[in-house]
Amino acid sequence: MPYVEEFRKKHGCIVYVSSWWNKIFDYPEFKWITPGDAVEGIYASYEIGCFDDQLDKNITNWRLTPLQKVAADILGIDYQPIRAKLTYEPHVPQGNGHPPKPYICFSEFSTMRNKFWNREGAWQKVIDYLNSLGYDCVSISTEPSQLDNVIRHCGQSIEQSLMDVSGCEFYIGLNAGPTWIAYSLNKPTVLITGVSEPWNDFPTPYRIAV
Repeated sequence: MPYVEEFRKKHGCIVYVSSWWNKIFDYPEFKWITPGDAVEGIYASYEIGCFDDQLDKNITNWRLTPLQKVAADILGIDYQPIRAKLTYEPHVPQGNGHPPKPYICFSEFSTMRNKFWNREGAWQKVIDYLNSLGYDCVSISTEPSQLDNVIRHCGQSIEQSLMDVSGCEFYIGLNAGPTWIAYSLNKPTVLITGVSEPWNDFPTPYRIAV
């Protein structure tokens, strides 16, 4: 979405945007439509994504390109990392009469098994250490977490996860969507990855290759 916005500004045009996540993006200048809706009288259309062996869509192999540059290339925009602007209800700390306890958000899951951190017991050791420092650890994964001593907000809506991340001290996760949400909200983000190169991910000083 940041590159669609750069495209709109570059060409001074009206942009209709269709995605499955229209409600979480904060781009009021866009004309948001539902996937499958028709728009009459458009000048041009672009399909943004990763396409295998379709150089008319991805000018280079998308697996050899920074993820955000895929969108920039398709739209003819100069590439630089840009955080997406998201809309969300800010987290309001609740202490029940006590100082609110700091918390971190995390997700130990991703859509592909090769993105997992497969070292046995590693996630639990991290949780135990953060608990010892006084942090609550909030799981925002879609999948149910089996870790001990965590707060399970698993399977909740993306809007609720945005609220959780907005109030956390930092985020820990894999090369996956929730990690990009934390990056977009400008939260310190510990990225654990063993499947990607540094140039492929968003810039973070807390990238851990395992």
